[in-house]
Amino acid sequence: MENLHLRQLLLIMLFVLILEDILLRGGNAVEAAIATAFCIGIQDPHSAGLGGGHLMTIYNATTKKCHVVDAREVAPLNSTENIFFNRKNASKYGYEAVAVPGELHGFWTEYKNFGGNLEWKTLVEPAIQLLEEGSPTSHVLARQLQLHKQQILSNKLLASIFTNPKSGHLFAAGEQINTRNKLADTLRILANSSNPLEIFYKGEIARSISKEFEKNSL
Repeated sequence: MENLHLRQLLLIMLFVLILEDILLRGGNAVEAAIATAFCIGIQDPHSAGLGGGHLMTIYNATTKKCHVVDAREVAPLNSTENIFFNRKNASKYGYEAVAVPGELHGFWTEYKNFGGNLEWKTLVEPAIQLLEEGSPTSHVLARQLQLHKQQILSNKLLASIFTNPKSGHLFAAGEQINTRNKLADTLRILANSSNPLEIFYKGEIARSISKEFEKNSL
């Protein structure tokens, strides 16, 4: 248990160092927040990440103005207000439950309007490194994996990501997750793009997502 707590503490310290590094390299608070949020999406995939969204409040001390970026997910174009009526859990599980993610759109909007001191890829690279080296499973994530065990194991892709290849079971608290190579590849593409929104929402990544939904009759 002490070893697990030590790993979690070291991870928190890593996030602080990432934030500090962005600032020391000339980035501002918004850029530091984006870089850290990318990493949180890796560490807490059940509550953050490219498939989700966020809200960011930005205060400019010079102009004394406050800005809010609403990057929350939105319902797909073909959705209706009664799409889940009388369909238990349909809004929680399965492909129909997936909303259009706003996370990346928000990060890019914040970067273009309130950042720009550092290269875009500099903000994404810490998350890529975290994926490559692996990160310990938190108590919260391990609990979520067990809570949704049936749904995860019934999905081939999710099972391949969240099953520890050494034990054959879902990752337990403290175990190192290093199974997300495809996500690392996706982040590399976005990091090196001059317009990541075009790729993610209209280009090759969007087409890949569309094919996945088509395979599942949507």
